[in-house]
Amino acid sequence: MDDILITVNTMKLTDGREEHYVSISRGGREITPHMFPGPYKNRALYEADSWKHVLLGHPKPDILDPKYADPKEGSCQQP
Repeated sequence: MDDILITVNTMKLTDGREEHYVSISRGGREITPHMFPGPYKNRALYEADSWKHVLLGHPKPDILDPKYADPKEGSCQQP
C-alpha cells in the first residue's frame, strides 16, 4: 500500500503574490482541497496538519499554536 503524502505547495503568481495549496496524494492520485491566498500560509499549514491528524494519526494540531496565527495587519509572513 502506498504512503499518504500531505504537503503545502506554494505557487508564485506573475505579479509576485503567492497562493498556498494543501495537497494530499497517494499512489499517483492527488487532491487539492483548499487554496490559501497571500500571507496565509499559516492556514494552509494548519489544514495540512489537520489532515495528517485525521488520515495518519498525527497529534491533533492546536489552533492556538503561534505558528498557525494570522500575520499582523501590514506585515509579511515568511515561510
